[in-house]
Amino acid sequence: MNLYILSLYMNNIPRHRKKEATSSCTIALILCLLFLIPGYTSAAGAIFPAGQPLLDVTISGSDTLVPGTDTDLVLTVSNRGFDTEEILSEIMVPGAYDRSLALEVRAALQQGTAPITVKGGPFLIGDIPAGEVLPVAFPVHIAENATAGWYTISPDLTYRYVYGTEEEGVDTLRYNYRDNKVSVPVSVRIQERIRPVNLIITTDGVVPGQEGYVTIGFQTAGSGYAKQAYGVLTQSNASPVIPVDGVDFIGDLNPDDITNVSFKVVVVDDTSAAQYPAQFSVRYKDTSDIDQESVPVTIGIPVATGPKFTVPLTPYLFSPGETRDISVSFTNTGDSEVFDATARVVGNGPVSPVIGTVQLGNIRPGESKDAVFTLAVDSDATIKAYGLATDLKYRNAHHTLILSDQNTLFIQVQQPGIVDILSANPAILITILGVFIIIGYGAYWLKKKKMV
Repeated sequence: MNLYILSLYMNNIPRHRKKEATSSCTIALILCLLFLIPGYTSAAGAIFPAGQPLLDVTISGSDTLVPGTDTDLVLTVSNRGFDTEEILSEIMVPGAYDRSLALEVRAALQQGTAPITVKGGPFLIGDIPAGEVLPVAFPVHIAENATAGWYTISPDLTYRYVYGTEEEGVDTLRYNYRDNKVSVPVSVRIQERIRPVNLIITTDGVVPGQEGYVTIGFQTAGSGYAKQAYGVLTQSNASPVIPVDGVDFIGDLNPDDITNVSFKVVVVDDTSAAQYPAQFSVRYKDTSDIDQESVPVTIGIPVATGPKFTVPLTPYLFSPGETRDISVSFTNTGDSEVFDATARVVGNGPVSPVIGTVQLGNIRPGESKDAVFTLAVDSDATIKAYGLATDLKYRNAHHTLILSDQNTLFIQVQQPGIVDILSANPAILITILGVFIIIGYGAYWLKKKKMV
């Protein structure tokens, strides 16, 4: 069969090259005849040449990296090798090992010139046959201050392969292995990206149950320019600080620009005074008019206590049918001033206010102001304690009208004493005084008569 192919080859050679081809074919014919000699291919120690793997590396997906982020850089490792002695080896040693197979491939990533930090590896990929492709992912961090541009990274691949086989005896083959290492340069691009740095957070009226304002001052860092930029504030998970107006337009930003953005937020009722997280970023168009967003930054928004008011817990004593003034001290125990405050008391059952609202004006943190209410108790009031709700209506620093939490005034209705009875009934007092005068006059007259 091989001789037939050789004769066809010779018949198709041009006349002017037949002499040269005849020499080559003569050598090939001699080799073929040698293969037919018994024992030639079975001679112990015969070594057969082989091909080898040819590994290459490309990036799977986008080759663009974003400053300040963590990502998995996925590389594709392919084997473009082939066994150059495949046909010959099948003739010589049927079932010989595939010499183009890359064995025990391991991959390590060197950062090269790129401003990245490789956080994993090396990784065992496994065996890669010729024509096959396997992925490997490297976790990397891209530096926040990375300059935009193209960089070269260097994946290192180590592997083994069979470079030849050696016949030992009639039915035994010994494989000869070689270790190899290749470095394949790969290009990555660092994207233009600005980022806000040196953040300064200030708040105004950010207290539980109210709307307030958060102002963020920052400096622009990174590479590139931002057009039509605006700041964005978003709620972080289940934070009690919720943006109401979470977007503030800025305009164009150049590197190192300093600017401020302000957002309106609302705080959930009964939130404790503390710092709560939110996400801040800058959205803009880059120099190619492509929409971009800086890596969101977690900031802490301080929530203040807000105005808090206390009133005395000592009960005010009343008798049935009594009407009189009481002085109630309202103390601001919070950390925010209130403006144009008005105190109010609400009646309960037989206890009702005659004068139930009093203007107090502004009350600073730690300050107390007295409200004088006039209360009346029905004459048939049951002897017991009554709780009267009291609160303050005021305006905050943004002129928003707010109603404070309610407090309770305690009114103790009790049996009237002798002084209360007399003061409440002048006729009885006059009668008693008359009786005492008569008794005193009678005693004086009797004493005088005895002396006579």
